[in-house]
Amino acid sequence: MKKKYINPIFLIVLSLLSTACAKGSDEIQKTGIIVNRDKMPVDKTTQFSVDFTQIRSTEIDTSLKFNNHVCDSLEKHLNYVKKKGNYKGLSLAVAVPGKGFWKSTTGESGTSMPLTTNTKFHALSMSKIFTSAIILKLAENDFLKLDDTIEKWFPQCQKSNEITINHLLNHTSGIQTYEVLYEYKLHDNSRFTEQNLVDMALHYGVSDTPGSFFSYSNSGYIMLGIIINKVSGKSLEQVFYDCFINPLNLQNTLYCNAKNLDMENIRGYSNGEISENAQWPLTYAAGPLISTPAEILLLYNYLLSGNFLNTESMNRMLSHMNLWLKNPNIHYGKGIYSINDLPSGNYLGHAGGDDCFRTCVFYNTKHNVFISIFSNTDTTGIEPAMFSVSEKLIDLLK
Repeated sequence: MKKKYINPIFLIVLSLLSTACAKGSDEIQKTGIIVNRDKMPVDKTTQFSVDFTQIRSTEIDTSLKFNNHVCDSLEKHLNYVKKKGNYKGLSLAVAVPGKGFWKSTTGESGTSMPLTTNTKFHALSMSKIFTSAIILKLAENDFLKLDDTIEKWFPQCQKSNEITINHLLNHTSGIQTYEVLYEYKLHDNSRFTEQNLVDMALHYGVSDTPGSFFSYSNSGYIMLGIIINKVSGKSLEQVFYDCFINPLNLQNTLYCNAKNLDMENIRGYSNGEISENAQWPLTYAAGPLISTPAEILLLYNYLLSGNFLNTESMNRMLSHMNLWLKNPNIHYGKGIYSINDLPSGNYLGHAGGDDCFRTCVFYNTKHNVFISIFSNTDTTGIEPAMFSVSEKLIDLLK
């Protein structure tokens, strides 16, 4: 019998995680907040923490393949998932350290070029994992503290003497996310600078007492990128190359900038048709990477193998995760979140989305499964495909 998707409730997850621009009415006033993002009160009694020593993985060996039966079964299942979820194109990589690695694609790129495992996508908000890791590395090396307030970098910000780096990391600063603002939507085909986006958000002040509510904010992560630049003395682009891309010798991973922003080898689909209007925005530290599922998987495995941060720093990333969503239970830490209490175990990672694209990278902590999957389709979310393929692999390896 063919594997079915997990509970359809997961179809709503990506809409909450996504960096997609909020849709607003043309009749709304020409300034203001179009859509207020859902927010969840911070309740320490519901926080969730992960002990890194209990989930620490080993390195993925891409030369170690699953056996032919597993690979053939995954290929068939990926095609089934594509059809079931009405995805135009899917690119996927999955691995279990010490057991095997597999990558594949199915469907269309939307261009004259085929969709291959080397086709690069914007990784979008999943890149927040690595922005957070860089901040934690700076803290590990005593360049900053997570409880430092932000007034030295953003004196113009309301309550800047109360908002900390930690608040930016875990989306509890109260700073408005820029893509729900009318000023952004009015010019959403423009390529704003980092400072443009921050100033746009800070104009609306701080909605709550810092630390009191969880509310997803891309603005906060762009501010973290500015802090990385100021503290390290290097551009954010150079820091990403120094910390991740060069050490792993990644050939298909880039830092997104104005020169490489427009992708020629992949187009997005909306309502089953190639979107002619979709344009990649510059999202800086909120979503800075261009990559493939296979290389994102290696980056994430590099982090979860303890090769970048020490155990104390990893535990800081994974501790005091605030409740974001109930049923399913989703808790957000510092640039990373955990989807908990599923029959197959907990999934630790991040998703992203913008216009016609959806991406994610997750680690099943119970079965040691790493999975990353990208789509060029404006479906509700990519998580159903991710859950379906990872559970299929878990079943095959029993």
